[in-house]
Amino acid sequence: MNVAAKPLSDFGNGIQAMAAVFGIDGNGKYQSMGNLLQNPNLGILFVDFEGQQRLRLQGVASIDDNDPLLGEYHEAQFIVRVRITESYRNCPRYIHKYRMVETSEYVPQIGRETPQPEWKSNPDLQK
Repeated sequence: MNVAAKPLSDFGNGIQAMAAVFGIDGNGKYQSMGNLLQNPNLGILFVDFEGQQRLRLQGVASIDDNDPLLGEYHEAQFIVRVRITESYRNCPRYIHKYRMVETSEYVPQIGRETPQPEWKSNPDLQK
């Protein structure tokens, strides 16, 4: 949800099977995390494109830039913890079948520096 309590859809995709929510630099605007600071209520939709399943979670988030888990996630800037208030399976009828081919080079990985995408240095796309 955004600060006006309207739904905000965001696709966060990290390492395979990741259920941890941590903050890494996206577009530098912190839209999703900034909204959570104003309104901590959120909905998360997990989609398994290979197994064609969906799971919805509703909850209340807290953001911590000094969380003990911070060191567990390479390049994480903060940890988001969610107290789940509701969870349920969602109808998989319209999920198209996809398969994982490769992890994006922009997902932080231990042992290498994460490259910066070209668009981040485009002055027309800055804050």
